[in-house]
Amino acid sequence: MRCNEKNQKKYSKSIIALCSLLAAVFLLVIVPVTVKAHPPGSVTLGYNLSSKTLIVTIVHTTSSPNSHYINKVMIKKNGKPAGSYTYQNQPDPSEFSYTYDVSARIGDTIEVTAYCSASGTKTAKLIVKKLAT
Repeated sequence: MRCNEKNQKKYSKSIIALCSLLAAVFLLVIVPVTVKAHPPGSVTLGYNLSSKTLIVTIVHTTSSPNSHYINKVMIKKNGKPAGSYTYQNQPDPSEFSYTYDVSARIGDTIEVTAYCSASGTKTAKLIVKKLAT
């Protein structure tokens, strides 16, 4: 074997080792972050006609509610913006509710989108109805 062939084999082995190392780092560092990042599990809406309040219950399970949390809630009424609220953490690591003042009438459509600080959104809609008496 000539000297160039030996150097070429060493170079090829070095490239393979470097690629393997980079792949391992990617799997150890990037993939766990992606697995942890997830959108809200559910968004449930309730509306109280007499108090004109919207109750938004969000399920978003996280082990780090100060760094992976619901950072924004956007409200639309009949397709038009009715409120946008930002947060720096979530009050509970699993399920929590926010109450908002929203003036609505029977037949109005309320749409709420919850945004995860790491990844994804979840939207829910509600048509305001008269409570059965």
